[in-house]
Amino acid sequence: MDVEEGKYLMVTDRKMAILDSFIKLVTRFGIEKTTMQDVAKEAGISVGVIYKDFANKEDLINAYIYNLIDDLVTQCRKLIREDQPAHELLHDFILGYFKIIGTFLEENFGFFQLISETSSGKKFFQKGEMYRGLVEEKISELIRKIIEKGNREQRFNVENPSETAVLIWHSFVSYTLQMTFQMKSIETVLPQVEKMYRFIVRALEA
Repeated sequence: MDVEEGKYLMVTDRKMAILDSFIKLVTRFGIEKTTMQDVAKEAGISVGVIYKDFANKEDLINAYIYNLIDDLVTQCRKLIREDQPAHELLHDFILGYFKIIGTFLEENFGFFQLISETSSGKKFFQKGEMYRGLVEEKISELIRKIIEKGNREQRFNVENPSETAVLIWHSFVSYTLQMTFQMKSIETVLPQVEKMYRFIVRALEA
């Protein structure tokens, strides 16, 4: 390893340590209450060092959101098993998605702020909205693959899997917001999600 490569690795490790500290604090205390001084203390560095890797708090928030999206998509990918029939796969994917969201809501206050349009968190909700298109693209792509699998198995009869996948994703968003705004637990929402699944699968089989 030459000097320049070693320097790059140290900078990368430092940047990850800063982001990890920010994520830890935001998860517990929320976005607004987490200061750069808090992050520096948690990471064991000076505030000035943070600005070598992140221009400002806004930059850290953006990195935090990308990390959330990556975590969500990674967990959703794990729900897909190729050995399952498509209708069972769709069922497990839908329920699994909402269980993941339920865990995020319970354990990550920053995530709650990003998808909850409360008076105190409205600016963070608006920032979360900026990234909804990216989440839609990634999750609807997974749904599309399930639909196409169902078509191949001749269980589903869908002419436009991509368009249909986006419509299903929109129903996901509706239920997610319901969980957030009405402060419903995942246990309360799951029976409704089961009904949503039955409605969706009937439509796909038609």
